[in-house]
Amino acid sequence: MRTGINSKSKWVIAGTVAVAMVASGLAIGSNMGFKFNAQIVAGVGTAPKFDNWISLPDNSPYVKANNVCLSFGLTSTGANSTRGLVSRLTSSSGALTNYICGTSTLGAFSLVKGEAIKIRNNTTINSIVVGADDPSNTIAIQAGVGTAPKFDNWVSVPYHTTAVKASDLCTDMGLTTTRANASRGLVSRLTSSTGALTNYICGTSTLGAFTITVGEGIKVRNPSGAKSWLASHF
Repeated sequence: MRTGINSKSKWVIAGTVAVAMVASGLAIGSNMGFKFNAQIVAGVGTAPKFDNWISLPDNSPYVKANNVCLSFGLTSTGANSTRGLVSRLTSSSGALTNYICGTSTLGAFSLVKGEAIKIRNNTTINSIVVGADDPSNTIAIQAGVGTAPKFDNWVSVPYHTTAVKASDLCTDMGLTTTRANASRGLVSRLTSSTGALTNYICGTSTLGAFTITVGEGIKVRNPSGAKSWLASHF
């Protein structure tokens, strides 16, 4: 069972899944399986308020955006503006790709292992997320010159990560911890209900490092260079 989780989190661990998953021909042992309850927060407000960035399992039943709509119970009827919305960010361009729940599945994008997704819905709901970590999965952290959201990397943090705080992610990802603050790695989390980011600059006092929350997508920037992250697991 995962330890060191913020007790005030909107994510509640539901336990370990005693199954073996097979995805893309790769068998994942039952010790890497899990499930947790995820709350999708909704309300009236302009993005990023009520954006929910979600860490999806490496291996899961969710193959495309429409699978997320169905499995999470997002609104799929009514006017498009009131339906659930599932999005992914392309780091190199800063562009969002969106899928409106209940529309043609031909327009549903494929999910990328290791990428967090953004969800908006017209009502607050609680969903059960199931899947398994893939300890061999490598996540690309892109870098370059550009204003956010260009070169923002929204990543899925593995359930079985050894990282407890943002500072641990800096170390595990090999982000820049020296130079001027503007050139260092930056790890951030978004509070959906307010739309506010909490940031940690790599290499600064760990007293300011926020606690990693199971199920939350994390934003990473590393202006000094691209990285390839093979997450440490317990």
